Amino acid sequence: MKRIFASFMAVAVAFVMVLGFGKPITAADGQGSLTINGTKDGKTVELYQLFSATKSGDNVAYTLNPDFADYFLTLPECTGKADDALSTAAYDYVSGLNEDTAKVAFAKNVLNWLVTTEKGKTINTTKSETANADSLTIADISYGYYLVYPKGAADTVNGTNELVKSPAMLVSIHKTETTINMKSTYPTVDKVIVDGNTNIAKDANVGDTVTFKLTSVVPDMTGYSSYTFNFKDTLSEGLTFGEISSVKIGEKILTEDNTDTPKENTYTLTKNGQSITITFNNFISNKDSVGASIEVTYTAILNEKAVSGMNPNSNSATVEYSNDPSNPATGTEDSEPSVVDVHTFDFTIYKYYLTDTNDAESKTPLAGAQFELYKADGTSKINLIAFTGGNYRQATSEEANKEGFTSVVITSDDDGKVKISGLDAGTYKLKEIKAPDGYNKLVGDVTIKIAPTYNTSTQKLEKVDVTYTIGDQSKTITITNKDASPEIPIENKSGSVLPDTGGNGTIMFTIVGVGILAVMISCSVISRKRRRA
Repeated sequence: MKRIFASFMAVAVAFVMVLGFGKPITAADGQGSLTINGTKDGKTVELYQLFSATKSGDNVAYTLNPDFADYFLTLPECTGKADDALSTAAYDYVSGLNEDTAKVAFAKNVLNWLVTTEKGKTINTTKSETANADSLTIADISYGYYLVYPKGAADTVNGTNELVKSPAMLVSIHKTETTINMKSTYPTVDKVIVDGNTNIAKDANVGDTVTFKLTSVVPDMTGYSSYTFNFKDTLSEGLTFGEISSVKIGEKILTEDNTDTPKENTYTLTKNGQSITITFNNFISNKDSVGASIEVTYTAILNEKAVSGMNPNSNSATVEYSNDPSNPATGTEDSEPSVVDVHTFDFTIYKYYLTDTNDAESKTPLAGAQFELYKADGTSKINLIAFTGGNYRQATSEEANKEGFTSVVITSDDDGKVKISGLDAGTYKLKEIKAPDGYNKLVGDVTIKIAPTYNTSTQKLEKVDVTYTIGDQSKTITITNKDASPEIPIENKSGSVLPDTGGNGTIMFTIVGVGILAVMISCSVISRKRRRA
C-alpha cells in the first residue's frame, strides 16, 4: 500500500512541477474564466478540453480527456497504451515540450487532427463564443488544459517560413481568472498607392492613371482540402478600373484564366460595376509556401465623376478567406477593409467691381469676364469642359482627343462666380482674355498654387492651402471643410472716358471759345473809344 500511495503522489507532484500549471489552489474543484486579448469583433473562439483537472490544496492533477485518446495513440510515446497508462504517457509527452516551437507544433497538430480526421470531426467544442471587441472573456470553464482556437486565424511565420505561432493556443485553466494574448492574426490585405503623396493618399488630375498595389501573405492551410482566397476591391464612382499589370505569389507570376476549369498558378478577374474580384485559382496548391508574399498591381483612372477638394475618392479592398476547415467551400469571411484615397482639387473665381472705391465690402458681381487656364509655364493651356451650374472641370485625355473637341472658355455668370475642378496640386496661371463691357482687362496673369497637407500619422488629407497672386499681392486661403471651395476674388476696374473728335464735347468747347473771343473783342473796342474821347 505504501508503494502504491507513493507512486500516486509522485505522479501528482510530477503533473504540478513539470507542466507548471498553477499557483496554490484552495478549492477541491471548480470553474474559472478565460480572457483573450487581441480578438476581433465578430470572430469566434473555440475551446477544446484536452485534460480535465482536479485540485486539492496546492496540488493539481490532470487526466486525459478520452475524446483525445485516438490522437495521442498516433504518437510513438503513447502507442499501445490505454486508460491510466495512456493518460500518464500523454501527460509525459506534453510536459516534455520545453521548446516554444515544439509547443506551437503540438497545438497545430492537434488542431489538424480535429478538423481532418473522422474521429476529430465528431468532437464537440467545450466552449464557443463570438467576440464583439478586441478582448473576449469566456466564463464558467471547468478546470483543465485546453486548446484555444480563434476560428479562421492564420499562422505566423518568420522570414524563412518557419512556424513561430500557431492559430491554436494552449492554456491551463486552474484558477478563478486567466488571461492570454492571441498569438496569431487573421488574413489581411494591405492596399497602397504606388508613387502616392503617402501610402494611402494621392492627388491627381481628372484623367490621370493611378496605380494601386494589394499585398498579403499565404496563410497556413493545415486541415483544409481546399481554400478560398480572393481579393475584393470596390472603387468609388470617381475611379474607373484600368487593368491588372501583375499578380505574384512569392516569385511565381500568375496568369489570367477565366475558363470554367481554371488551372493552378492562375487568377480569375471578375468585374461587377465598381467592384472587382481577383480569385486565386486552386489556392490550396500554395500550402507549402506559408508566409510567401501575395501581390497584385493594377491601375485605375480618375474620371469625370470624381469629387473635389477635401472630399476623397475612396476605394477599399478586403480579402475573402476560408475560416472553417470542416466546411471549406462555404465557410468564408472577409477581412477588415484597407482604404486609400485619391484627391483632386478645385477653386472658385469671384469676378467683381467696387461700387464705392472707398468701401472694400461694396462688391458687385460681374458677368461676362472670360478666362483661360494654363499650367505653371503659362503657355500650356489646360483643356476644360463646362457642366451644370456654371462650373468647369479639366477634360480627360479621352475627351480632349475626340474629333471636334474644343476647350471651352471660362466665363463668369451673373453671380460673378465660376468653379474649376479636377486639378492636381501644383501651380497654375489664370489669364483674363476678355473683360466685361465697360471694364479694363487685367494686365497680368493670376498665379494660383494648390498645396495639400497630409497628416503624417493618419496619412489623410488634413488641409489645402490655395495661394493666389495678383500683381505683387499674394494671399492664402486654407480649406479644411470638405464642402468648401477656395474662393479667389478678382476685381475689374471701370476705365475713364477719354475725349474724342466730332462729338458734342467739341461743339461745346467751340461755343465757349467763340464767346470768350467775342467778349475780348468787345472789351478792346470799348477801350479804344475811351482813349479817343
